[in-house]
Amino acid sequence: MTRLLAASIALLLLAGCGDDVADPASPEGAGRWQHCTVQGLASAGGLAVYGDDLIAVAGGDDREVYVIPQEGLTAGEPARARTLAVDISPKRPLMGAEKLALQGYEMQHLWKQKVDFQGAAVQAPDFLYVADRERRVIYWGRLVKDAAGRLARVKFSGLTVAPGADRSKVAEGDWRDYGSGIAGLLALKGRRRMEDLFVLERAPTGGPALRVYRMDRYGSPLGTIPIKTDLGSKMQCNGLSWDGTRYVLHHGAGRGALVSFKEPEPMRSVTLGPGTPGPEVEGVTSWAGMTHAEDGTLYLISAGSPAVLAWRRP
Repeated sequence: MTRLLAASIALLLLAGCGDDVADPASPEGAGRWQHCTVQGLASAGGLAVYGDDLIAVAGGDDREVYVIPQEGLTAGEPARARTLAVDISPKRPLMGAEKLALQGYEMQHLWKQKVDFQGAAVQAPDFLYVADRERRVIYWGRLVKDAAGRLARVKFSGLTVAPGADRSKVAEGDWRDYGSGIAGLLALKGRRRMEDLFVLERAPTGGPALRVYRMDRYGSPLGTIPIKTDLGSKMQCNGLSWDGTRYVLHHGAGRGALVSFKEPEPMRSVTLGPGTPGPEVEGVTSWAGMTHAEDGTLYLISAGSPAVLAWRRP
């Protein structure tokens, strides 16, 4: 009897302080994966949905923003990406809550340096966010259409430092991020008038927990979502999205795995389970961005050259 009582008390304590367990992101009835190559885009680094179009960015010091129409995507037939004209606000100062924001940098200074765009997000009606992994900053601005209603350009009007950087070489005048880097970016309507940004780490740093940093457009920190995993430093994330009710995360090489989770209660974390396999595409060793369309279609884009776009309809 005493042994049974002790076991019951232990279970109650665990229930009060345990973690939320992530679920496989593969609802029953989901369609099969389809894929195609994307001409005109190499080594993608981020993906987002804007109306009937997909917005993509690429790593490797590529400052272009690409558009891929969703309409007409056909498995096995190449899609074509076109570039938007990109304007910046050169004198706009860098904002944020970290010391980098106090160094007097303007957008023109950082735009001239090497960039590595790894993460893109869109918030209605027309705001685009792009994360630069090199210095862990986020460029943001508006997508602009031409007179015919076709996307024509993006005007970056703001620049913000993202939290979580490892700036271990500041003493040498080097403000780059030497941590695991940014793997994904998500923008969701927050409790206030503006949207909240979610910045996904590529791998756990300084412990077993992966982190999703939450911030506003101007760099004010709004908390973190700790994500526990048994993989430790082997954990490699590739993208973060929102399916309308839950966060969806993709991690791992090759097909990798998809898991979904709700935002945990305060003082709790999320524990990743095994998940469900992502798309299997010959020649693709790593996915580099993911997003959900309004109709529930899940898209992933690869880091290879040419890029490969995979999708699964609900």
